[in-house]
Amino acid sequence: MPIERMPDPADLVPGAREALTALHRAIAGAGPGERLLALTRPAGAAAGGQTGEERAVLALTAAVTRPGPVPDRVWDQAAKHFDQRELAALLLSIAITAAVHRIDVSTHRQREN
Repeated sequence: MPIERMPDPADLVPGAREALTALHRAIAGAGPGERLLALTRPAGAAAGGQTGEERAVLALTAAVTRPGPVPDRVWDQAAKHFDQRELAALLLSIAITAAVHRIDVSTHRQREN
């Protein structure tokens, strides 16, 4: 297993942890709820038994993390379940999760689920 290259960057940059915490609170307050926001994170994507809105979140997450635009059919399905504010919260959650993942990969950090 690779050796961790550095501590969590959010702990090294003054104010970063607080800013991320505030952003997470704002996203959580936008409406999708923690159950659906959890699906935007790798540990939340367990297989089987998802509702239509859960499948829409998983499809949106997969599409956002691939190169290129989100296909219209994926976006339209998500828009059937969520209003624009909720979609914005989901997109921010997906983007933050992807950024944290890239930082963890770059620095060899192992996070516990």
